[in-house]
Order: sequence, then structure tokens, then C-alpha cells
Amino acid sequence: MVMAAAGCSPGNENPAPESTSSTEQSSTTQAKETGDKLNIVTSTQIWADVVDMVVSDQDADIRAIIVGDSIDPHSFEPTAADMALAKEADLIVVGGGGYDSWLYRNMDESVIIHALPLTVHDHDHGDDHDHGDDHEHGHDHGDLVNEHIWYDPHAVEEVGTEVAERVSALRPDAKVDTGKLEEKLSALESKMDSIPAVRVAQTEPIADYIVEHSPLTEATPEGYRTATLKESEPSAADYAAFTEALKNGEIDVLIFNPQTATDATERLRDEARGHGIPVVEVFETPSRNENFFDFFSGAVERLKTGADQVKKN
Repeated sequence: MVMAAAGCSPGNENPAPESTSSTEQSSTTQAKETGDKLNIVTSTQIWADVVDMVVSDQDADIRAIIVGDSIDPHSFEPTAADMALAKEADLIVVGGGGYDSWLYRNMDESVIIHALPLTVHDHDHGDDHDHGDDHEHGHDHGDLVNEHIWYDPHAVEEVGTEVAERVSALRPDAKVDTGKLEEKLSALESKMDSIPAVRVAQTEPIADYIVEHSPLTEATPEGYRTATLKESEPSAADYAAFTEALKNGEIDVLIFNPQTATDATERLRDEARGHGIPVVEVFETPSRNENFFDFFSGAVERLKTGADQVKKN
């Protein structure tokens, strides 16, 4: 798996940092020397870009394990080199909720910054998510947690704030600033507010947090939605109900995740197109040269375009 510094172009991979002593690795309780860079490892480029916006490049080496959109992070298996990199990190930044538990499963929790509880599972959830954590964001998805937390501006801002606090504690002379992050997220919230109020259904609940922060209405058939939130396969009856909803005009826009597409979800996409329903692609992770904030903005813009199209018709 490619490991790249935040903002690097393809081919500019950074070597893994040299081993540190056990004393240095206890960095949550001992500050770094002035001029000593922190090693920060993130599960995906999304969190690397968040960290990079808050922490000066002169103060931290930021490495993402998953870079690009060619891999489904749900089923990702880290290499020994990936885990060795993480073991040497001063801080590890993840989404949590089980989504990237492959990175934090056997790590010291004191070095981990996370948006959702550090639930550990193998994507066979049932209803056993652990909500007993300080990182609650007040979202009501029944008994299920939506792991695509990076589409929640409030959660991203909280992660950025914690990064700034933890970096300052580890290296007091480091330059940290959350102002630019707050401006970016505020602009994204304004964009979401401007999306027209239409009914959307999702082949996977990738955009739940965008829907919550906008006038959009969730219209995915209940059985299908529950199954996909559990990351289990919807039944034939669930697919039939989804197809009927598309045919009957109960859905205005279909949200489709190409990164986790299956033959069945592609048939739903084709069905929507056949009925003249706009299909909006929303991905799990940015493409290799795409910054997270541009990636997030692009998803919102596409949803707005799809909703505008419905309103015009």
C-alpha cells in the first residue's frame, strides 16, 4: 500500500521514519525537543489533509496509509510496513467507528485521535456498536453508527481542534492554527444549506451527514437502508422495494458510491437513469491528487447540481 505525505504528488513517497526509543514513543506524556518533528500517521488522506491544515509542515511529518480512490477502505488490509509506520507514530488520526479499525486495533489508545468511538469489528456489525465514548456528535441513526464521519463538518472541526491541542502538548513550540480549517468548514456548511430540498436515496449511506446538514430528505427504502448501514447485503425484497420507489417517482436524486459498487447497485443506478432520475456520485476517499476539502466541496456541488436539475424540471 502506498504511504505518502499529505500534499505529495504520486511518486514522492516518504520513507518510513527511523525507529525511536521507547522513551520517545511515550510522546503523549513527554514533550518533544524544540525542532524535533512529530510523526503523525492517518488512516486515509482525508485525515492527513485535515492535520496538514492545522499543523505546520515544519513541525510534523504527516503520513496517510490509504491514498487515492482505487481501494475500498472497508476491506483494506494493512501491510507489515504500514503497521510499523503506525507503531512509530507520535499521533494516529482515524475516523473510528470500526471503519479504519485495521489501523488502531492493536495500538495504544493514548496516541489516537478519533471522530467516532474506537469500535473494533470486521464489518459484520449487527447492532453492537459501542457508544460509550467522549466523542459523540449527536446524530440519530437508530442503533447504528454511520462511519462516513468525514462528511460531518462539526466532527472534522472537533478532530482538527484536538490535533492542535495534542500537538501543542507534545511540542509546545509547534505552530498550530485551526482558523483556516474553521473557515473551510463554514464555507462547506453554507454550500450544503444552499442545496434545494429534494428526496434522495443512496446505494450506500455515504452521504448521510451531508443530508443531515442540508435541506435534503432521506428517501432510501427502510429495509435497504438498514441493511447497508449494517454493511450487510440487502435482500431481494429490499432491492425490489428500491426499484419500485425509483419507478413510482418517490426518489428525486440517487446517490451512488462508485468505490463500493456492486452489480446490484449498478443496476439501481441504471434503473434511476432509465427513469430520468439524476445520479450523483459520492466517493469514500479523494483521488490521488485531490485535496480532501476540494473532494468534499465537489460532492456537495454535484448534489446541488442534481437537486437543481430536479427543481427545474
